[in-house]
Formats: sequence, C-alpha cells, structure tokens
Amino acid sequence: ALDVQLEPGAVTETVTVESASQNVRTLGGDVSGVITGAQVRELPLNGRNFLQLATLMPGVSAPDFLNVKDKGLLGGSDLAVSGGGVTANLWTVDGANNNDVGSNRTILVYPSVDAIEEFKILRNAYGAEFGQSGGAQINIVTRGGSNEFHGSGFYFGRDDSLAAKDFFLARADQPKQALSRHDFGWTLGGPIVRDRLHFFASQEWNRERLGSVRQAFVPTPAERAGDFSGPQIPGCSSPVPVDPATGLPFGSVDGRTNSNE
Repeated sequence: ALDVQLEPGAVTETVTVESASQNVRTLGGDVSGVITGAQVRELPLNGRNFLQLATLMPGVSAPDFLNVKDKGLLGGSDLAVSGGGVTANLWTVDGANNNDVGSNRTILVYPSVDAIEEFKILRNAYGAEFGQSGGAQINIVTRGGSNEFHGSGFYFGRDDSLAAKDFFLARADQPKQALSRHDFGWTLGGPIVRDRLHFFASQEWNRERLGSVRQAFVPTPAERAGDFSGPQIPGCSSPVPVDPATGLPFGSVDGRTNSNE
C-alpha cells in the first residue's frame, strides 16, 4: 500500500477564439460561379448534358422551349443571364470560341461530362479578355493527365419497359412510345514524359431510338364537308364554329350545310 498526498494545483482557464479570414481578391471583380469537375460528374444530368449546370447559377433563367437533353442542332444554349439576351452569351472550351456563329443559339462541341475539369460562368464585371460577347462568359476547362495512369468507363441506359405510357397514347389505346437510349464511353490519362508532358483522352457514344408523341385536332369527314352538328369528343374536339345568325353549329337542322351559306 502506498500513501500518496496530492496537493491542489493552480486553477487556470484558457479561452481561444479563432476566426477564419476571408481571402481578399486583389485582381478582378467579376461576378462568377464555378462548378468543379467532381460535381459535374456526380450531379444527375438528363442526357448527361453539361448545359443544365448553367441553370444552377443565380441570375440564369431558361425559356420554356430550352432543350437541355439533346445535343448539336437538336439542342440549344438559349440562356438569359443577368437580364441579357439568349444569344448574347459566349461559350468557350479551354478558352476557344465554341459558339455556332450562324445562329448563336447552339454550341459546336459537347465535351463528355467525364472529361470536364471545371465549369465556370462569369455573369458580370468580367475582365477585358472576355470581350467577344455582351452576355455571360461560360468557359469549360477539360481534364488533363498526370504522372500516373488513370482511366474510367461508364454506361447509362434507358428503355421503354421502365417508362410509363404517354397519357394521350393511353387515351387513344395506342402502343407505348419507343425509348431505347444507350450512353457509354471511357477516359484515359497518364504521362508521356514524367513531370513534363501528359495526355488525356475520352470518347462517348449516344445511341437513341425515341418515339415522339404529338397530338392535334383531327376533323371528322362530316366536319370536312362543313357539318359540325355531330357529336363532339370532350377534351379532344376543336371548338365548334357556330352560325352568328342562329347561334347553332353549321350543319344543324336549320338547313345550313356548310360555313359558306
């Protein structure tokens, strides 16, 4: 057994207050937003089209007809940024002009989502090097290689067996619209000369078989002849023209047979 005598120590108290200082930008006063490559690859994008990333930024609005799934001439880059026109934006890839100067509402090159390192939108107060357009400056920076070999492969698929039938097709008792989409590709990067020269390559394929559903008013044979007195299909028939003299549809029992009488 050991008898140990403990003496009380001095009472001390330390209060530490830490505050992380914000980095002050000494060059440039642009209003911009950046989406990193990891976010580009991980965010869910319909059709894997990076154009949808622009709609995540403040001050960016898209018209109702904007197609952010398809690419090339089927798609579009109609985005209004900070109140500017939809054709006033400059799209670049690694600093090179990517606008279709014929319409200025589509872009030429669609890098694979897996090949994008950074997606940046400068919305206002950007520098003089961005002087080719009066709207937003949207720049895509592609990935590069490193001293180690890295690669990836991907596949995304859709099929009509997993999709619901269109409302109008179901009402008309028609087959389900066709849908078969396969999106696949690969990336590979590595060194050519260590610490001096590297490479990065990527390929992506889009194969799609898609049925488009359209609906319209189709006149009956009687209506083609000017007789609008027959039964109408609620919600599917066009508005019935009436005779302003009688208030009855043309072709009714009053003896009128067409709209020219």
